[in-house]
Amino acid sequence: MSQDLGTMTRENQVVNDELAAVVAQRDALKRDLDEALQRLSISQQMVQAREKERQDILMSYRALNDEKQRSDTGTSRVAMELHTVRAQVFIFIFYFDLIFLFKRSCTRSARRCTRARRS
Repeated sequence: MSQDLGTMTRENQVVNDELAAVVAQRDALKRDLDEALQRLSISQQMVQAREKERQDILMSYRALNDEKQRSDTGTSRVAMELHTVRAQVFIFIFYFDLIFLFKRSCTRSARRCTRARRS
């Protein structure tokens, strides 16, 4: 019996040693899992931050594009107004020149008529 008791004690010691090794392995795996979950959480936060940054950049790009389109529209409108004003100025100058030439012609004609009457 004493031999059985010694055998059981040794077997119990082996089981306890195996249990301690399994518990240590379990604790190490739990630490590894906790670290991996922590890294995953940090990675997810980084992905979310990058996505928010991308959305902000996209929103800024769209706002700038809208502003550019408004500027282009304004520039086109101003260019058309400038073209209209230039055309009006050219027409004014043309009519002014015509009037000037007509008055000059009339003045010369009047002098001729006056000279012809005097003679």
